Amino acid sequence: MLPDGRVLDVVRLPDGGYSIRSLDGTVSRIDVVRTQQTVDVTTGGRTFVVEVQHERDALLSSSAKKVNHGGKLTVSMPGKVVKVLVSAGDIVIAGQPILIIEAMKMENEVRSPGAGRVTLLHVKEGDNVEAGTVLAEIGVAEDS
Repeated sequence: MLPDGRVLDVVRLPDGGYSIRSLDGTVSRIDVVRTQQTVDVTTGGRTFVVEVQHERDALLSSSAKKVNHGGKLTVSMPGKVVKVLVSAGDIVIAGQPILIIEAMKMENEVRSPGAGRVTLLHVKEGDNVEAGTVLAEIGVAEDS
């Protein structure tokens, strides 16, 4: 069903493909192949690859923001800081877990977006944070 209430005719074919009748009456075949990471959709001789990402993972991947060569690490969803894994002055590498936030009833690692030195921690264990809260600052490490 479309947002305006109109209905498209979609039929699953015995071979696993789909037949879709559009609003103008045109019938198209669509084949869908699912993998763990993508959905490949083929129609009209063209294949479109769609990356599949769980909503929680999408929020987490956008939770760490970084300015080139260091910056402010923020969170994109509200939650509670359950564990801080680094201290101010620590050198971190790209992808290293910085802290763990409980959000949506799950514990999620917030990782360093790049290599550098933790110059400042703005949160401690037990703090509740809102979306956009600056968690830590990471600067360029002279020896990283």
